[in-house]
Amino acid sequence: MQGVANSGAGAGGGAAVAGTVIGSMLLANLSQSAIERDARRAAKGQIDPVDQALSGHDWADYYHLAYSRELSKQGYAP
Repeated sequence: MQGVANSGAGAGGGAAVAGTVIGSMLLANLSQSAIERDARRAAKGQIDPVDQALSGHDWADYYHLAYSRELSKQGYAP
């Protein structure tokens, strides 16, 4: 970031400020991207074991029975 600020010093103070602002914005964007990437990676690490445990089950039958049971409790025909 210092190099970006210094590159505009010869053209005047405004260019140096603009270089600093642009450099700060780029660094903030990169930091936010890294934080988001790390959060996604952590979430994936937490959900993968659950996803593996649930895979291979026939959930359609389970939900069909559960909905039928609840509908009959409420007085509706399944």
